[in-house]
Amino acid sequence: GDTVLTGEIVTSGGGLVRGRCTWSHTTATNTFALTKTFLFNASDVPATIHKAGFFSCPAVTGSERMVYESILSADASLAVSGDSVTITDTYTMS
Repeated sequence: GDTVLTGEIVTSGGGLVRGRCTWSHTTATNTFALTKTFLFNASDVPATIHKAGFFSCPAVTGSERMVYESILSADASLAVSGDSVTITDTYTMS
């Protein structure tokens, strides 16, 4: 039932705020990947990203629920306009 990630960046208009990721799947496999690139811009404040949250995409904005969170293998520090990090999580379905 969580609707926010603890410590979530919510700077209005910033490139580090929540956004849609891309989904990919290879035919005949039981894995899929979610990927999102975050780009630091002038509306952001310097941040170190340690984890990412993945949320449902309901028809009504504002009613998203966190499906899971993932701790990054290494922290990403973003401080200058143009800094970016791409996060990819790969999942195996059983």
